[in-house]
Amino acid sequence: MHTPTQTRDARNALLSRLEESNSERTELIDAVTEETDADREFVEDIADQLEAHGEIYVVNGVVKKI
Repeated sequence: MHTPTQTRDARNALLSRLEESNSERTELIDAVTEETDADREFVEDIADQLEAHGEIYVVNGVVKKI
């Protein structure tokens, strides 16, 4: 189980990277996984949640912030 802090950190890392530039989903997940020292599946779940809530979207494999 992940703590609320880990969830927040992963979420913020995903969103802040997208403010800098658009990234391919796999590159974004890899970078955030390394940055937050979280497991890949956890970061993928956070990305899926952001997409489900309409905060990000994926076009041709590239993640963009809304």
